[in-house]
Amino acid sequence: MNRHHERAQVWFKGFFLVFQEVSIDITLFEDTVYAILSPSQQSRLRLSEGDQLEFRAALRLDRGRLILDRVHGIEIEKKSTAKHWTVAEARQALLLGKVFEYQYEKCLNCPYGSLVDIQESDFPSPGQKRRKLFCLKGESDPKYCIVQAKEFFPRVDFCMDEGSLLMN
Repeated sequence: MNRHHERAQVWFKGFFLVFQEVSIDITLFEDTVYAILSPSQQSRLRLSEGDQLEFRAALRLDRGRLILDRVHGIEIEKKSTAKHWTVAEARQALLLGKVFEYQYEKCLNCPYGSLVDIQESDFPSPGQKRRKLFCLKGESDPKYCIVQAKEFFPRVDFCMDEGSLLMN
């Protein structure tokens, strides 16, 4: 993403697969590792959360993140039933999404919160990248977001006869 005088230009270059632990050769990494997948690879493989994969890639370090580039030879060992992201959904999220100046904790733990690298043309030096929070749902202010609230609050029913609330 590039930003010039508060106007952002967003490019969709592919999908990040996020792994909480990976084995590289015989070494287990219990750290978050990211793999970059092209749009055509995701369209073809329809990968989703919970899939177990084996593949080949080049490992690099990018500002503290372990990144697997040039992913190829993908074998799906176990396929989950979770929903997968499509290219159309990703492009729609880019159009609707909002960049936040701060990294709110509730957004970092939200399935719709994503950290993106923004290349700014004027702060603090031209071309420097900064990591910002991007809301894929397009919420303009995190304090009004109900995505996380729906998961934490129990279902509430209103009983018309007794005029009281029933919590399930």
